[in-house]
Amino acid sequence: MENLIVTLPTPLRQVLDLIDVNCLGIAFVVDGDGIMQGVVTDGDIRRAFLRGVTLDTIVEAVMIRNFVSLPVTADRATIFAALKDPIRLIPLLDADRRPVDYASFGRHHRIPVAERSE
Repeated sequence: MENLIVTLPTPLRQVLDLIDVNCLGIAFVVDGDGIMQGVVTDGDIRRAFLRGVTLDTIVEAVMIRNFVSLPVTADRATIFAALKDPIRLIPLLDADRRPVDYASFGRHHRIPVAERSE
């Protein structure tokens, strides 16, 4: 999870470095207490650059505050219902709204290739 989380205030340069490391195209933005404040994707940052922001701009200026999240206790059906275009990754939050995991179709969808008989 540490490769997904940035703490306010973080400049976009560092956010892009993190996104480059996690290879997921997204970062979760938390405040100093670790409480989820928003998400930002590489696409959000790219569109912000087209509007004139710089690498030194703080992530808060471009993050999405109205993001989809689920409780870490969400069942598979709820997760799959929430994973639809354009949402490819959903932060899973604890009761205090701190990100503790994430769900994505590839990560939580398993197709059995063989069954074990008893």
